[in-house]
Amino acid sequence: MTLAGCFVVDTKSIVEQMVKSLNLDKLVPSYKYCVTVSCLRGLRNLQRNGHIPNDATLFKSYCSDNQFVDVRLAAIEALIDFTRDDANSYILSFLLDVIETDRNPFVRHSALQMLSKSPPFSRTDANPLNTEATVDRLWNLMNRVAVGGESLPNKPLARAIVTLTTCSYVQMGDFGAA
Repeated sequence: MTLAGCFVVDTKSIVEQMVKSLNLDKLVPSYKYCVTVSCLRGLRNLQRNGHIPNDATLFKSYCSDNQFVDVRLAAIEALIDFTRDDANSYILSFLLDVIETDRNPFVRHSALQMLSKSPPFSRTDANPLNTEATVDRLWNLMNRVAVGGESLPNKPLARAIVTLTTCSYVQMGDFGAA
């Protein structure tokens, strides 16, 4: 057996063990679903390093409202990593949908903070995600949240949107320009 063959077998056994742990954590939940969170992060690491193919389907399913908050945040973190690595507009749109429509304000705010720490693009990038539609969507979201179009103004969420917009579209040198 070659060395490359060993890695394939090792990767397969690792993925099988992670899937087994994910299924077991559904039947016998761990504290705050820490096993599920670790498995999601491990699977994303394997994808990022090219051991298994990139596929966001699993992570999107773990973003749903019926999941524990920590599990949802781990899945959102993986999806943000996808947008950074693959420049996938569907995933960015899905993330913005979560930010716009999720019922849990903590999840919305945390997703925005994670996007701000790892923006999918910068102003100078020739990134396919850097479109006028993305700018308009962020602008409309910021106005809706800041003015209170949803219910009451949500200042922390509005600040997080401003931070994301600043990280994505403003360079540090732009603040000193007059």
